[in-house]
Amino acid sequence: MNIWKTEWKNGKWTEPKPLNDIINQVQIEKEEWPSSNQNSIFTNDKLNFYFATMVRGSKTIEMFQTKQIKGVFSQPIKIDNLFKDDKYWKSTPIISPNGKYLIFNVYAATDGKGGEDIYVSQKTENGWSFAKNIGELINTKNEEASPRFSQDGKYFFFTRENKEKNEQDGIWSIYYVETKYLQIEKLFNN
Repeated sequence: MNIWKTEWKNGKWTEPKPLNDIINQVQIEKEEWPSSNQNSIFTNDKLNFYFATMVRGSKTIEMFQTKQIKGVFSQPIKIDNLFKDDKYWKSTPIISPNGKYLIFNVYAATDGKGGEDIYVSQKTENGWSFAKNIGELINTKNEEASPRFSQDGKYFFFTRENKEKNEQDGIWSIYYVETKYLQIEKLFNN
């Protein structure tokens, strides 16, 4: 699983091309998933890009930031210090439309509500703040993932897995809420 790019030009999509090896670290044969496995990259300013992967030899999925200048990505920088304990798998990072918040999935966090929950970090002068659970409006005993904003920032979208009885895999559905009801600012004003 790697990230490919296509562009909408002259009323049609261009031929898809994989991003270069700065982003796409191709798995080695017989290498255990999810090592070197990228599945999304996000930007809201076409300069700063965010993605998550398990770097070869690591034990956790981490998030990274890179810049794209004249079509070339810089060496990715790991986004650190989101939790006191860096053991949690973190994935699908996005930036709020106003650029103030990094929103992402976290698997099995101590203060989580279910197996996978959505967390948020605030941009500071020194990088990103400690992450906070986005709250019970979104996170439940089920698994929540894939955070996204509408382009105008008015709506927040996410997915939730709903399980029937004790089945292993449930059915994932897409949900949305007006962003103002998340009250993200209040999470960081307390």
